[in-house]
Amino acid sequence: MNEDFEFTKWEKFTMWFNRTTGIVRLKYFLLYDMPNFLRNVWLFRKSLTQFHWYSLDYTLMFMKQALDHSIPLYETKGYEVPESRELKIEKMKRLQYLLSCHFEYNYIDLAEEELGKLSPKPFKFEKLDDGSDYYVLKSDLTEEEQAHETKVYNRANEIEKEHWNEIIEIIKGKVIIDYERDFDGTGIRNWWN
Repeated sequence: MNEDFEFTKWEKFTMWFNRTTGIVRLKYFLLYDMPNFLRNVWLFRKSLTQFHWYSLDYTLMFMKQALDHSIPLYETKGYEVPESRELKIEKMKRLQYLLSCHFEYNYIDLAEEELGKLSPKPFKFEKLDDGSDYYVLKSDLTEEEQAHETKVYNRANEIEKEHWNEIIEIIKGKVIIDYERDFDGTGIRNWWN
């Protein structure tokens, strides 16, 4: 059965028609691209509604929502060898946590965990002595409490800078000369399956 197979004129015409008229592209668009687009609009609805051109935080919000969706799929459906997949997932989860801290702005809470809680004393308003109806906001904190408050806020700023540097390092990755020796899961270019 080594006969040469020949297309009929009608089959040749339909193949040419499908290639040149875009029906195949339309079919692919309707069957794959459009459902994927609608799923992504639903998946990224929060980022899409809050996105503004003047704030790049929402670019990071897209990344966080993508990680929220992708990490469980990497864990359950990934085909990569476990050694490198687990390193990638670990870094993805770390990036997810760092982005959560960024959006929740819980750096003061993290600093309080390290250095101790801030004093819950409220401020008070005192009337100015010049006879006017104006008030000034005064603190009820002692000097020790004020010093502690300063340490906590300074540490919160340091934690924020450390987290931001770690976000950049995880995304950027490091130079890999020998994959088995140098790969540590960082580098968003390596996060494929």
